[in-house]
Amino acid sequence: SFSGKAALGSDQAYYITGEEGEFGLVYVNEGDTVAVGDPLFAYYNEEIGQQITETERQLDSLYTDRANGEEAAVAQTQPMTEQPLDENGEALVADETVTSAADTEMLTASLDDQIEDLELTLADLEDQAYTVQYAENNGTVQIDNQGKTDPTVPYIRVTSDDVIVDTSATEYELYAIEEGTKVNIQVDAEDRSVEGTIDEVQTLPSPSNSAAGQGGEMAEASLPAEATGQSESTAYPFVVTADDYIQPGFSTTVQLTLPGYTLPTGAIIDEDGRKSVFVVEDGVVVKKEITMEKQGLQEVVTGGLKEEAQVVIDPNAVSEGDSVTVASTEDGEASE
Repeated sequence: SFSGKAALGSDQAYYITGEEGEFGLVYVNEGDTVAVGDPLFAYYNEEIGQQITETERQLDSLYTDRANGEEAAVAQTQPMTEQPLDENGEALVADETVTSAADTEMLTASLDDQIEDLELTLADLEDQAYTVQYAENNGTVQIDNQGKTDPTVPYIRVTSDDVIVDTSATEYELYAIEEGTKVNIQVDAEDRSVEGTIDEVQTLPSPSNSAAGQGGEMAEASLPAEATGQSESTAYPFVVTADDYIQPGFSTTVQLTLPGYTLPTGAIIDEDGRKSVFVVEDGVVVKKEITMEKQGLQEVVTGGLKEEAQVVIDPNAVSEGDSVTVASTEDGEASE
């Protein structure tokens, strides 16, 4: 069993610090459900906002110039009602009119280029004006407007509906922890049990417990416990997902049942690597071959025995086929 603490599967807080700019937009409401990558709120950069205003002013001026140029070009294409002629009857201003029209066309093209450049600049500035904070986890939105003015209060929290239990195993227990294993969670304050599943196991200790110190000297954390005065073994955190709701913050006990049976080593008969035990069936000693596997520091019987089998503790005291009587103690359990 492992002591643990119930917590929300994810609880991410988002603060308005002012480092990215002033608060600008909010994209969510209280109680909304969001997914990773959804926009929550945005900061507004006042300096870039001023650049946007100036760029828009320049664009308005260019739009006006282009409109005036287009009007001039249209006027130049209209037939003249009274046009002076030379002695040969040809228009005196013909060359001047053609030259003026060409200049107008070139000016309009230049204005179009300037407008296009400024429109691209404006689009870039508008993209930079707002720095968007995106959701980093799935869950439900909670908003506290005090967070707009108080940087120590989270403006938005995104909390998940699922509940997990944070716990850890020692180096002597790590062998028993495996992702996908079903466990029982005892909720101490409510005296009830909830089923759960091991989802995440951290099999590496923290860096402070695994790295050598600077200058080639061994870090204190990697020295034996006797040398540092520490008696606690390394903790390997793991997470259990609960099938039912548990109040976050409640203390829990995670219980894990491993397969197999433990027996006194003296009860096991080892013959050239083949292991067996004597059991009593219908008053007769019977030899049963068993299979064993190592779990942590001990070997466990994983095959060949059934629950409540009566195993002879001292196999040297009997022989296969002997008739025996199993006496019961006062508490109802069989004696040796």
